[in-house]
Amino acid sequence: MNDLPRKKFFILDGTSLIYRAFFAIRPLQNSKGMATHAILGFTKTLQKFINEKNPDHLVIVFDAKGPTFRHQAFENYKTHRKPMPDDLVIQLPWIKNLVKASGILTLEISGFEADDVMGSLAEKAKSVFDVFVVSPDKDMLQLIQPHVHVMPDPSQEKILDEPDVKELWGVLPCQITDFLGLVGDTSDNIPGIPGVGPKTATALLQKFKTIEEIFEKNWSTIGKTKKSSLLEHQKIAELSKNLASLSLEVPFKFSWEETKIQAKNQDELLRIFEELEFKDFLREASPSQTSTYNIIRPQDIHEIDEMNQVLQQHPKMGMAIHFEKISPFEPSLLGIGVMTPDQKAYYLSLQEKNRDFSKFFHLLKDASIQKIGYDLKGQSLILESSHLSLSGITFDIKVAAFLANSTTHFKDFRELASFFLKTNIAAQEVETPESVVQEAALSLELEPILSSMLQKSDQTELFCKIEMPLIEVLAEMEKTGIPLELSQLEKMSHEFQNLLKKLELKIHTFAEESFNIHSSKELSKILFEKLKLPPIKKTKTGYSTDASVLTELTSHHPIIPLLLEYRQISKLKSTYVDALPSLVHPKTGRLHTTFSQTSAETGRLASLNPNLQNIPVRSHLGKKIRAAFVAPEHHILLSADYSQIELRVLAHLSEDPKLIQAFEMDEDIHRSTAQEIFGVAEEKITDEMRAKAKVINFGIIYGMGTFGLSKELGISIEESKHFIEAYHQRFPQVHEFLKLILEKAKENGYVTTLFGRRRYLPNLKSSQISLRQLAERMAINTPIQGTAADLIKIAMINVHHALKENSLSSKISLQIHDELILIVPEKEEGTIQSLLKEKMENVTPLRVKLKININQGKNWMEL
Repeated sequence: MNDLPRKKFFILDGTSLIYRAFFAIRPLQNSKGMATHAILGFTKTLQKFINEKNPDHLVIVFDAKGPTFRHQAFENYKTHRKPMPDDLVIQLPWIKNLVKASGILTLEISGFEADDVMGSLAEKAKSVFDVFVVSPDKDMLQLIQPHVHVMPDPSQEKILDEPDVKELWGVLPCQITDFLGLVGDTSDNIPGIPGVGPKTATALLQKFKTIEEIFEKNWSTIGKTKKSSLLEHQKIAELSKNLASLSLEVPFKFSWEETKIQAKNQDELLRIFEELEFKDFLREASPSQTSTYNIIRPQDIHEIDEMNQVLQQHPKMGMAIHFEKISPFEPSLLGIGVMTPDQKAYYLSLQEKNRDFSKFFHLLKDASIQKIGYDLKGQSLILESSHLSLSGITFDIKVAAFLANSTTHFKDFRELASFFLKTNIAAQEVETPESVVQEAALSLELEPILSSMLQKSDQTELFCKIEMPLIEVLAEMEKTGIPLELSQLEKMSHEFQNLLKKLELKIHTFAEESFNIHSSKELSKILFEKLKLPPIKKTKTGYSTDASVLTELTSHHPIIPLLLEYRQISKLKSTYVDALPSLVHPKTGRLHTTFSQTSAETGRLASLNPNLQNIPVRSHLGKKIRAAFVAPEHHILLSADYSQIELRVLAHLSEDPKLIQAFEMDEDIHRSTAQEIFGVAEEKITDEMRAKAKVINFGIIYGMGTFGLSKELGISIEESKHFIEAYHQRFPQVHEFLKLILEKAKENGYVTTLFGRRRYLPNLKSSQISLRQLAERMAINTPIQGTAADLIKIAMINVHHALKENSLSSKISLQIHDELILIVPEKEEGTIQSLLKEKMENVTPLRVKLKININQGKNWMEL
């Protein structure tokens, strides 16, 4: 009679899995600076394991603190092991709480290692279950027998049984402890017998079965030297075997029923995931929310009037738009979802042409009714494409969430709402009227939550007075775009291609063979094997050939400058020259980039699709590309560029008298710095000295240290140290100010700009030096660069409103960090220059006056 099928009992080595997660995943932290990557890796592996294996019973075993019986038997047991990293120690309680909240039994028993607990558990369970010990530890192999198996990797299907052990080690599972007694185990500091390796141990155990039998039997077949060594170390071999042998008598107090996965503590899981900022797990653990609104679909003007009356009494509405893209340039507006403060949901289908929604369209442009929604800039542009206006933009959920929590990035509204509302918003493959109304409703629900967060972080004024008014400005800029001369780009494409061919020929000549320059593998072979250049960096696939490596190798071989030039031209050609024409709008003939307020944590705007901020400014080829950006007929392009705005901000924030004086006297700040650092008269300052001083001035702002400056200037560490010390002596309050920023940042965990923008820097507490130093540089730079970013945003708002108030036709077209580019009718040039000077230089009172440089031309290159 056959036995009934046994249920599967899994015993998971928790300690091993924690270490694996800690070292396998790049360091991560939440916004409070706590390391979280081991928890994340452990949780992902555990969830995947449970989903794939569907265990009937599961126990996770951890090592307990303190010594075990092995330490008493052998004082050097595991003494060579390094202590657990501090970043991992912090994460252990969270992992154990998470496992407990997941309804899984955990074991850690004082005086015993996790190995002993797992062995005893397997020994006890084998009479009832098919047992699977999940651990990479070779000590576990001694447990293998009928109904007991070992899985080395929880992520793989591989299961080890007796034939596998025999093939891998040449011995049976029951001989593993004898094998380790002979050869030792360096991972546990088990000594073994000197001079006995795996081959000898296997041969002995195939003949004598156990260590005890080896010392009991006649050794006529063993050489005298080996025999003498074995006899000399008999006690060590026996001790080593005992150290490697698992104790199978660890006491337990639980029933098999308790080893089943129990019901999850959902509230505790939500609390843990929220604290750790695991947004994916938080969404999955949250109760699912679907769109179940009683949607009103107005059929006539009377139903619109009812909605209007509610909004007149409570002038606030959540909104979302329903659209589809019929082409890359043409969004088709299908409908609008609205949620009113009295919790009435509306969907207005704009596909029904016989409906009169004119009164609702009036509401959209009524600035007295507050509009709350996600990406209101994007919504307003889509409405604009259907000749509808949106005013009263009051609360953009996307922007508010970014200010409240800039370290967590959300790919869409659903992810954002799930995170802040602690719920799981059901995914929609295709947008429907129901999902659009849900977005409008949840936007209204999110507004007080995010408002409260902004208030607590003192960012309400920044949000209301800078970020929200800026939306209208950016929407107008995106709509304006900039004309592009396609024939110039076509001609340039041929020129660039010819340049690449010539460079390719020169490169192949130096290499003495043809190869694919774009292949890192082939290039690495040429540089480091054939040309014998010194390798700088190694990757998983071989020696690195990235830009930093090539730059470092520039002086080693004439092929390197050619490769750098080839890469630059190739990138410019593919990213701009060949790509830009396809992005020109067929109706406007212009390029319309997207300006993002939620990409850079410093507060800087980002240019996307395409990124026009990355076109090289000073290179000859970059200038040629800029020449293709042209003014329309009877217009000019006019640029207003803040002069040294970050250094002026530094002067204001640090209150350094010498730096302030230098700007008040309208000195060349870089020549002035060079004069102090090099200790020479002003008339003896060379261009090289000024260039070095410029690097130092901006290097200080970016938190550059001695090593960074020496690398940037190509000077010794000693020279670099001298320059920095000289700068600090010249501007002592700058030095004190930067020290104070760093101290406060470490104390608070964040830095702020002059206008209250807050940037959290969790890596300031990182145990990894490189991450901590990067965070320190960000702490120094952000208050300066972020304040400059806020200033130009205010200037953009002021200029935009001045253009409207004065009924001028000029439009802001682009913003490139500290520079505004406008499209200006020729007849308005003088007026615009005066307006820009007034609005941009007087944007806010500072200890140092802001200054702009104005240039004009027929194309961007001429500016």
